Formats: sequence, C-alpha cells, structure tokens
Amino acid sequence: MRLGNVKIENFRSISSCEFVLNSGVVALVGGNESGKSNVLLAIEKFLNQDDFIDEDKYQLANSEPIIEITFNTFAPSEKEQLGTIFGGDEFTELTIRRVGAVYDIVSPTLPEPVEITEPIEQPEESEIKPEPEKTEEISEDSSVNDAPTATEEATEQPLEVTPPVDPEEQNDSSENPEPDDSSKPPEKAISKEDLVKQIIEHIPNAEMINSLEDLIVGNNVPISELYSTDSTNKKEEKPMVDGSLETVRRLLELGGITEADVKESNTSIRAKKLIKGAALIAQKLRNSWQQEDIKMIITADSKHLSLLFRDGKNIPEDDKEDDTKWIWTLPRDRSTGFRWYVTFYVRYLSKISESDNVIFLIDDAGLALNKLAQNDLLKEFMKLASDERNTQILYVTHSKYMVDWDIRNQIRLAIKKPGEGTKIEDMWWEKYSKNELPAPLDELGVTWVDDFLNHDNLIVEGYTDVFILHELAELFSDSIPSDPFHGYKVLPAGGTFSQIPLGKLCKIHDKKVFLLFDSDTEGQRGKTEAEKPENDLQCEDIQTLVGNSGYKVITIEDLLPRDSYIDALNKVGGKQFKDSWPNIKTLQKVDSDGIIKATKQRLENEGLSEQDIKDFFKTFKYDIVREVLNSISLKSYTNISQTQSIIKIFSTLSTQLSR
Repeated sequence: MRLGNVKIENFRSISSCEFVLNSGVVALVGGNESGKSNVLLAIEKFLNQDDFIDEDKYQLANSEPIIEITFNTFAPSEKEQLGTIFGGDEFTELTIRRVGAVYDIVSPTLPEPVEITEPIEQPEESEIKPEPEKTEEISEDSSVNDAPTATEEATEQPLEVTPPVDPEEQNDSSENPEPDDSSKPPEKAISKEDLVKQIIEHIPNAEMINSLEDLIVGNNVPISELYSTDSTNKKEEKPMVDGSLETVRRLLELGGITEADVKESNTSIRAKKLIKGAALIAQKLRNSWQQEDIKMIITADSKHLSLLFRDGKNIPEDDKEDDTKWIWTLPRDRSTGFRWYVTFYVRYLSKISESDNVIFLIDDAGLALNKLAQNDLLKEFMKLASDERNTQILYVTHSKYMVDWDIRNQIRLAIKKPGEGTKIEDMWWEKYSKNELPAPLDELGVTWVDDFLNHDNLIVEGYTDVFILHELAELFSDSIPSDPFHGYKVLPAGGTFSQIPLGKLCKIHDKKVFLLFDSDTEGQRGKTEAEKPENDLQCEDIQTLVGNSGYKVITIEDLLPRDSYIDALNKVGGKQFKDSWPNIKTLQKVDSDGIIKATKQRLENEGLSEQDIKDFFKTFKYDIVREVLNSISLKSYTNISQTQSIIKIFSTLSTQLSR
C-alpha cells in the first residue's frame, strides 16, 4: 500500500499541515530550515511506531503530536488480509490516526460490536484430569449375553414409523432440547485495541536514509573481517562488519558472490567465480550509471580481497576496446560522486527493487552528484516506484536536477511561515503566478521560462486539464492515434488569458505552439482574442474543445464520466464541509451547460455564495479530478456519444499537431 493523504500537527516545526502524496515518487523541495526533514521524520515515526520524545513537540506549543495518514493503492493480498477484519474488501482507503502513542482507525469503520472472535486458550490435554468412571447398576436377572447383536437388531426388530410431531410439542424445549455445544471451545470477542494492533501490523515500514558515510572501499579488504560473525547468536550467525565493509559485502551479493566463493581454496575456480560476479555487478551498475561504461575486477587471495574499477573517462577513444591499455583504479581513488552512487546503489537502490510494503524516505538525495548523475538517480527512482510496483519513495532535494518539472504532481513545496510553522504546498503551480514563483523554487534555480522555451508546447488553461489529457490518452490508447501529442509538452497557463502571452512568447523564440481553449464563454472570448492579427498566432494553432454531435463538451472535465464526477464531488465536498454538504445525486442542465457550470448552479441553489463556490473549485478542483481518475476504467464510460467525443478530440489534436 502507499501513502495518500498526510496530516501532521504539533510536530517539531509543524503546527498543522496537510498534503497529498499521489504517486510512487514525490520530491520535497524548499529552503533551508523550512521543515522538510521534519516531515520525513514524522512519517517515519508513524510507520515504524517509534516513540515521540519531548523535542518532537511543536516548538510553540506543548501538545502531543498528531499524525493522520490515509493509505491507498492496496495489493490484492493486502485487501484480502484487511478484508477479514473489516468484513469485506470493498474499501479503497484506510485512514489511521495517531495521537501521542495511541493509534486509532478513522476509516473504514471497525465493526461494532466486534464480530471477530478467537478461542479461549484451553489447558493441554495432559493437564485435564479424567472424571471417575460411573458404572450403572445391573440387575441380577440381566446378562451381557442377553443383549442382541447389531446384526440381530437389524434383522429382527420391526420397522418403526415415527408419528407426526405436533407443532406445539415441537416448540416445547423439553421435548426438543438445544444441541449440546459443550464440546466446542468457548470464544471471546477481540477488543477494539487488539483489532487496531492487527491493522497496524499491515501498514508499511519506513526506511529513513539521511546519511551515506560508509562509502565503498576496495583495497586489501580483510576477508576475516568481511565475514566475521556474531557467535553469541545461537539461532543465526549474523555478519558483524563495519559500514564500509558492509558495503563491500552487499556489492559481492549483488553479483551472486558468496562467502564460499571468496574462500574457495582452488585458486582457478575462485578466480572464475569472481570474474563472473564482477561482470554481473558491472552490468547492473552500468544500467543505472550513465556517465561511463563501467567495468570492474575482483581479486582475492587467502586473506584479502580487492576491487578495481576501470577509469572509463581517461581512455583514448581508439583504446577503449583494448583491455591491455585500460586504467584500473581503487574505489578510494575515484570521485566522491562515483563512490556515493555505487554505495547508494549497493546499499539502497538494490534493496528498494527487492522490497515490498516499505516506504523509503531519503534526505538530501544525490547531494554529492553532478547534474547528469542526479538525472540518472531520478530515473532510477521513477523506475523503482512505477505504478506497476507497490513501492513509494519520498525524498528531500535542494537541486533542480532531482525533480521533473513536467510532472508537477510529484513535487511538494515546503514553506515556513512566521508564527504558522511549516506548510506543505501540493498545488503550488496553481497558487503562484508563473513569474512569481515562491522563494524556495527560486533557490533551486527554477524559472517559469524553463517550462516553455525548451520544447514545443500545447498550452491549456490549468493543471487539471494537463492531468486529464494525459490520463485519458493512456486510458483510450487502443482507440486513438499513438503519441497523440507528437512530442508537444502539455503545459498549464494558469488561466484563459495567460494562454495568449505564453503562446506569443513561444513564437518569439521560434517554438511551435498550440492553444487549446475550453468552449465555455470565457474560452470562446480567449479564442477570439488569440486570433487577433496583432498577436501573430496562426488560427490553425488555436482551437476550442469540440465534441461529437451527440455530446457537448464545454470544459475538459466533461470528458470524465458524469456519475464518477458526482461521486468524487460528494466525497471531496463531504470531507471538507461534513454535514453541511448537500448529497448531490443529479445535476440539472448538465447536457447543455457542462458539468462545471451545472455543479456551480447546484451549489448556488443550496445557498453557497459565489465567492465560496469560486474558492471551493480553486482549492479542490484537482482533488475532485484526481478522485475521478483514480476510480475509472473504460467500463465507466456508458455513454457512447461521450466516448466518441473523446476519440474525436484526440484524433483532431493528433492531426493538427503533426503538421
């Protein structure tokens, strides 16, 4: 399972903050002392059930820390195991709250009264004293030999017909005694506290990585120390090695090299196994580290082991295939960045690839690496925590090369406000204008121009539009042209009338640009303005959403299944407004006005002010869309005209962008 929504209160620099982690890889950026590391620490203590200490309390208060986490993206086995507790696997989220040392389940609701039972422990059979045998008195006239045998009873006894039972007699408990359950073990109900403990056992563990001091060594490693063991552990001998030697041992395991291989007495066999293992290790490192073609050698005698890496950057091009001219160096003689990456790969990246139900928290990821190596590390993160795997990586960085600015929903912004403590912004691209990015992003060297001048652009109104287009392009991939965007980056403008100046900027810098407007009143005005000659934008590069004749598309949200949108609207609205939220089942004029306008009209009819409605959509528009996209499949589309509209829009875009 993965972390979804996170709430933290009264913890170190955090008074109160709430944010969403909606992907496998999430970067936490921000200035120094903004509280990024405290966010990681709070999550670690929650998942690992570590005790809070006095220093963990919020700096301006003396209250117990409170952490609430909502989990989602369950593996089938996790849903099955939790389903035995909740009485079914229909739930999609699990929310757990911790106040001080006490955990509680917020949702789903635990069964009341608790129906799960367990047998009361019975004494061992040997401990049960047998009852003294009771003997029946036998009359003098009777004899054992007088009793008929089973065969005689079967052959000699006449067939008896049971008379019908009177209903009143049937209801008489004296005539029909209850079955004797004395042979069944008694049961006791499991308490709520026990149920909570059972559920906590299923949540992921956290692995915090906040330093990497034991960089790899490789010169004359003592084999006796490399495989020394703890002899006090009778059940299992565990290696007792220092950090740098532990890194070497993990490296050998990566190549399938065992202790027996290293200690092999036959030097020829040992050499072959070490050569084979070194080639496998180099191949794995080479697939991750793109800076050079890694080659390595491992040698060992009876007492010492050595590692050598080829210096791939110090070889003339003509000599790269001549291994007699290669330069071999010890790890200690390589750059700190190279040693850091090899150590991190061996100690953690390989572990992440093999781990299940673990959340990895990494502070200052890739600090010692140059920008190319940081890009390599980010690619590894994305690969290891893809949607196909149930792994999640949350990391802190101070480098703009450790984030992908085209996937903004994977970036969280930490800001420390005077008197308010640390806040985490998970919609910062909507809350700040393009030329007024918050200070932490300026510190990373990020400028709004970076988004536009490095590639051709399809500019839409807002980020939710980007999200919907990308997700639906994948969902309908079998019915629309492959790569419908033809290399264009789909980027948000932050408003209809921001699309025009951004389009002009792209034109000035000789970048192709396409403006896609909604077909509502504001979108139509934007299109008309964009087509004016003074803007120097080609009319064929400007379009509003046009659906199928049987289905009107006003905004991009109209491409989502209506029932799913209403369900998500109720879920998000109900969560924020509790009992005051109207339970919306249908919307009026949705066919003519579109889902957004129809929703706003319904909320206005329920008594919400125009400003309240505007603030609601500004704050929760993304949450609603995310809720929809997380829950739908092709089967959710029951309106054929809507499906045809989606296919038409993507096909038209593909044709126009391919010009």
